[in-house]
Amino acid sequence: MPFCPRCRVEYRVEVVRCPECGERLVDTPSPRAAEPESRDVREVRLTTFSTVMEAQMWAELLEAEGIPTVLVPLGPAPYLGVGTPHEIRVRSDDLERARRVLAETGG
Repeated sequence: MPFCPRCRVEYRVEVVRCPECGERLVDTPSPRAAEPESRDVREVRLTTFSTVMEAQMWAELLEAEGIPTVLVPLGPAPYLGVGTPHEIRVRSDDLERARRVLAETGG
């Protein structure tokens, strides 16, 4: 079974990359993977979109690339018919990769 050397989780045979961290899976855990890595991972702002629909579209794209996202509304809609701005947040260790994905896809 494929194994993520960072997250220490096993996946089905057809999975190539860890859906949590994006690391390429290996056949067997290395001795280094036996001890969990101590990391300070925070949730950070990636970008803001003017509507929840737009934010959801880009969040789905990031999720498809294995980057977990959180959508945060930035207040109530100013008036009927106008969407509430939403911020997309990602884990701090995914920030640079998320920026690249958005840049490459026009986000």
